[in-house]
Amino acid sequence: MVADKKVKSAISKVVREKIHSGKILNVVVNRDTTTDGDNILNVFVVFESKNNKIDAKETVGITRQVRNNLSEIGEESFPIFFYVEKSEAGDLAEAK
Repeated sequence: MVADKKVKSAISKVVREKIHSGKILNVVVNRDTTTDGDNILNVFVVFESKNNKIDAKETVGITRQVRNNLSEIGEESFPIFFYVEKSEAGDLAEAK
């Protein structure tokens, strides 16, 4: 299994390159499994923007782009994205 630091870096790179309608404050990545036993990555993109929204045009296709980056480092888990405004993030953090 790939080190979580590499996984987070690969995901953060794409997120920060593609999303400009809000300021990206943090990208939190937690490993999980589905009820079927498939490995997934819960990706919480914590952002701040004037209207508390991120432009959907910037997020379309981001999963595919992230999967390409993850594949390059040997990570097969599927990323699932959640976009969280700063005021809603609370104490959101990576699982230990």
